[in-house]
Parts: sequence; structure tokens; C-alpha cells
Amino acid sequence: ALPYLDMRHAFVHQNGNVDKQFMQKYPHLTYKENKIELTQGLIKNAKNNIIRLAQAIDNKMIENHMFPKNELQP
Repeated sequence: ALPYLDMRHAFVHQNGNVDKQFMQKYPHLTYKENKIELTQGLIKNAKNNIIRLAQAIDNKMIENHMFPKNELQP
């Protein structure tokens, strides 16, 4: 999920513009004129990966009893 969170940062704070270091770090993304190119597939992958990250964090927090029992849903 980290590439997608970094990508979000680029869109929010840099209007989608990225530097060479970003492009080298994430060569699997597509770029056009130093901007991240958005596609339906990229957005879908970002959503799915971020949801999986949030679920993994939730599961670890539940496993470590960090939520009161009355807050948990079946």
C-alpha cells in the first residue's frame, strides 16, 4: 500500500508531479511529463491495497486486545 499512499501525497501536495527519485522508487507506475498517470486499474489496485492494509492493522489491534469488547462487531 505504500506506493499508493506516496502517490496520494503527490496528488494532494504536488498536483501529481513527481521527481526522478519517485519514478525510480515506483517503476511499475506510468508517468507522463513527470506526472503520475491515473488509470482505472491503478485506482482499483490502490483502493484494494489500502483496504487490505487497514484490515491488517485492525486485525493486529484486535489480536492485541486494543479495542474494548463492546466495540467489536461479529
